[in-house]
Amino acid sequence: MPCIKCSNGKWKFGLRGTCQFDSLAACKKGAAAIKAQRGSEVVMPERTMLSVQATPDVAGIRTAEFRGQEHTVIPVIALVEGVLWPANAPSPELALAEEFGRFPEGWDGSPVVFDHPRDSEGAPIAANSPDVLEENSFGQIFNTTLDGVKLKSEIWVNNDLVQNLTEEAQATVAKLISGDTVVEVSTGLFMLAEPATGEFNGERFDAIWRNIVPDHLAILPEGVAGACSVEDGCGAPRSNQGNVLTFTNGNSAKPFEPVMRAARMHEACGANGDSIITNDDGPETVKAQKTFLKRLMQRASAIFAPRDNSEGISDRDL
Repeated sequence: MPCIKCSNGKWKFGLRGTCQFDSLAACKKGAAAIKAQRGSEVVMPERTMLSVQATPDVAGIRTAEFRGQEHTVIPVIALVEGVLWPANAPSPELALAEEFGRFPEGWDGSPVVFDHPRDSEGAPIAANSPDVLEENSFGQIFNTTLDGVKLKSEIWVNNDLVQNLTEEAQATVAKLISGDTVVEVSTGLFMLAEPATGEFNGERFDAIWRNIVPDHLAILPEGVAGACSVEDGCGAPRSNQGNVLTFTNGNSAKPFEPVMRAARMHEACGANGDSIITNDDGPETVKAQKTFLKRLMQRASAIFAPRDNSEGISDRDL
């Protein structure tokens, strides 16, 4: 449940909350306390509209040729270390730079799409499939680096492919290319959520992202904020975190975009060889779980560099 700015300038937690908090930070802290008192999962809101303005960094926008086609290259901050609340997570989760930026080059080549791809039931899915790429992809990200706690990259927009998008998508991409405003972005990734309760920079979390496997970068529709939003320091065009100039959302709640979730570590997991891994979306058979994780690790293997086996240490030993 989000923090909402009231007409008197104060903040409240949830649509029925009281306008009692002096700042967004105070509201988030109060929201965490309310959630702890309730002892139950918080229901996330549907998408709603908001307006966020930040200072765009247009100096880094350029044109380049890739595979014989003209591309517009836009700097982007895809992730910033901190507590995020994805739409398909039951509670806030901690995204550490040491996890999502462990191998920055592993993000390179990920497709850029308009909004997160979803299945017929609205659940987030991978973008790396022929159907999704043909219908919704218009570029890739390259030259990814970790700068402190920020995951920086470049969006390479295929100018010809933009013409195949919907009118809404073309309008958003046009703003992205022009640099007139910072456009919201959201990462699509697979990960394991390690149950862990704590606080990071004053914000409570109930899980930590581990074993991250990149899938795509989504350019979000106008008025929709990513889990790591422009307000949090993400967005494009942007290479250095700018100051948020204004943040208004009328009478609506702030939405949080999804990250694809692989599997959650079960509390029964241990070192006795009888570990149990369950999927948050529902019960699955052991065979299905093993098949899923095998595919996940095959995807992850492309990220990790070959290891030196000169000391005779095997993967099983590790």
